Amino acid sequence: MRLEGLIYTVAHDITARKQTEEKLHLLERAIAAASNGIVITDAQAPDHPIVYVNPSFERILVKV
Repeated sequence: MRLEGLIYTVAHDITARKQTEEKLHLLERAIAAASNGIVITDAQAPDHPIVYVNPSFERILVKV
């Protein structure tokens, strides 16, 4: 039996993933633009290392 010329297509609906990515991007922009200093740490790692600070927090550190 020969199966020449067959084409298989797989499609996945990624609408929900795209919406989640857009919402995450909006939240990231909001945190970066906030006038209050924001620090995010990794609470599960030993010593809770800082993983992110927004520009407002950086300005606070410079003033101190």
